[in-house]
Amino acid sequence: EDRAYILSMGIDDVEDGEIRFEITYEYPNLSAVGKNGQGEPRFTSSKKGRTVTQINRDLATTTEKDIFFNHLKVIVIGEELAKNETKMAQIMEFFSRTPDIGRKVIILIAQGKASDILNTELKDASTLGLYINKFRDRESVGGKYYINTLNDLLSNTARSDIALVGRISKDGEELKISGSSIIKNKKLITFLTEKSTNTASTLILTNKIYNDQITIIKDDGSYLVNYIAESYDVKKKLKIKNGNINITYNVEVEGHVNEYVDKDIKTDSDLLDDKKIKKAEDEINKKIKGNLNKTIDELQNEIGVDILQVEKYIREKEPRLWEKVKDDWDNEFQKIDFTVKVDSKIRRIGLSE
Repeated sequence: EDRAYILSMGIDDVEDGEIRFEITYEYPNLSAVGKNGQGEPRFTSSKKGRTVTQINRDLATTTEKDIFFNHLKVIVIGEELAKNETKMAQIMEFFSRTPDIGRKVIILIAQGKASDILNTELKDASTLGLYINKFRDRESVGGKYYINTLNDLLSNTARSDIALVGRISKDGEELKISGSSIIKNKKLITFLTEKSTNTASTLILTNKIYNDQITIIKDDGSYLVNYIAESYDVKKKLKIKNGNINITYNVEVEGHVNEYVDKDIKTDSDLLDDKKIKKAEDEINKKIKGNLNKTIDELQNEIGVDILQVEKYIREKEPRLWEKVKDDWDNEFQKIDFTVKVDSKIRRIGLSE
């Protein structure tokens, strides 16, 4: 009870003379643990200063508890700080060097202020750190959000200056983890939402997704297929054609249908007809292919950032080609001709008339 086990840190940008950062800390109230526990389940405290090290030390001198970071679960970085290349680089440098904070800590970019996230009243969890940590293991939500670690951020930006990071925001009085954030040259470039540049499509193309959901609704709802993609297997193939780089994604999908409506089905046996299944698979192929092509187009022509790790693929498979294009990779990425092929299989199908 004499220790403050920091579970979450929220870091925001501050412009006030020499004051550069504000850090909000969350730690559990150990007196509230157990059947006879009393008081709020957690405490939050905020401090400002020039560096993260200084602020951490100041916290230790202004609280009666000993500060421990060994149980840190989550780091939330405020949007304005994430957009500041100089300060973001300083933050990342601190986390890369400090021995007090492990590399498996979840890192998220806040849409808004990190302090607002940490100070949100939680309804279904005792602490924000434990609440967010549970998202790491929730497979059923597929590509609605992206969860990665401090180690992922540091290693990806060291290799290519580009990383995909999770996004968290306030939705009314509740917290919402959805979509993702693109970090390039140590600063936030843009957020990827569930609807625009699809986070799920990005994860499919980088082989980092399972349990995705594909829904096809046609003919005013008289034809409906809800497909749960249990696994994706993505293989890339590279060719040079007329001096241009051509990359083909061969996407193999396996899953099951848990909702199916077809006005032409008269009996349950009709549902198992090979033509019906083939039609559903074709519709699923079209939907997935359309989503992937849209995402590639937006990443190439609107955002202009290679978060698909194409550069990693070329560097490993075609090192000579990489030597030719690496100095102007952003422009070369926008010139690539991409082809997407999708082959989905329905392994189980639900029963519906």
